[in-house]
Amino acid sequence: MNTKIRYDLDSLELANGDFGYPITEKEVRKVNRMLELMENVRSRQMCPTEGDCVEFVSRSGDYFGKAHIERITGKYADICLIPETVFCFDDMGKAAYDTTGSPWTQVNIRNMKPAGTEIRIFRTWGFRKRSNTGSLRFDAPVRKWEYREPNPLYDGYTTRNWFRYHIMKHRDRERTGEYTFRSDSFTLYSRSELDELAAIL
Repeated sequence: MNTKIRYDLDSLELANGDFGYPITEKEVRKVNRMLELMENVRSRQMCPTEGDCVEFVSRSGDYFGKAHIERITGKYADICLIPETVFCFDDMGKAAYDTTGSPWTQVNIRNMKPAGTEIRIFRTWGFRKRSNTGSLRFDAPVRKWEYREPNPLYDGYTTRNWFRYHIMKHRDRERTGEYTFRSDSFTLYSRSELDELAAIL
C-alpha cells in the first residue's frame, strides 16, 4: 500500500470539530504515530491484517460490507460484522484495536480474497491535563478483503443487492385450516396471496 495520510494541527482540528477542548501537537504526534504503525505492518505483509476491512457474506446471504478485523491469532481472524466505533492504540509498538459493535465471528484468513483498499475511520484517545479524555477521529488506508461462507443457501443471492422479507406464519383463529403471513411491513391473509407475492418477486 502506498497511500499515506499524515495530519497537522489544522487538519486534525478540522476532522475533530466536536472534540471538546483544543487539540495539541501531542495529539497530532499520537495520531501520526498510529498511522505509521498501521502502515508498517501493511508494508511487511500482503495477507489480511488487524484493522483491515472485510466484505463478508454469510451462508444465508447476509451482506456486511464494512466488517472489521479486530484480531488475528494464528490463521484465524476475529471479525466484527457491524463495527460501531473502532479504537486504535499502541500496544508495545504494534497497532491494536478495541471495537464496539456486533455480531462477531471467526474465520480462516486463508479463505479471504483481496478486494482493494479503503479509507476507514478510527479513533484514539486524546490527552488532557490530569486525565485522558476525548476521542480523536482520524482516517487511515487499509486493505479490503472478501469472504463468503461456503455452501450458500440461496444460490448467490445476498442482501447487498436483494431485500429479505422475514415472514411469520400464524394460524388463523377465525378460518379453519388457514394461515396469515406477517412481515414487518405487510400481512398476507392466505397461502394464495403468499404464492402470488413470491411469483412477483
